[in-house]
Amino acid sequence: MIRRPPRSTPLYSSAASDVYKRQAIGLEMDGSGFGLGKRSQRYAMIVDDGVVSVLNIEAGPQLEVSSAESILKEM
Repeated sequence: MIRRPPRSTPLYSSAASDVYKRQAIGLEMDGSGFGLGKRSQRYAMIVDDGVVSVLNIEAGPQLEVSSAESILKEM
């Protein structure tokens, strides 16, 4: 049996599973020009019962819509 945390519990995901996530949600970018290789764009999402209800994608290197403060305001 899989136990799910209460809906108000934030979950975080590490970079270890980044390859799957960035390809699955279409947010892969090539940072080779900066010595970074392929990686995920910066984003934050809220998933309610397996459905993405909020997806905030940063437009550049800043930390505005994907910050903890920004995403917590969306909850």
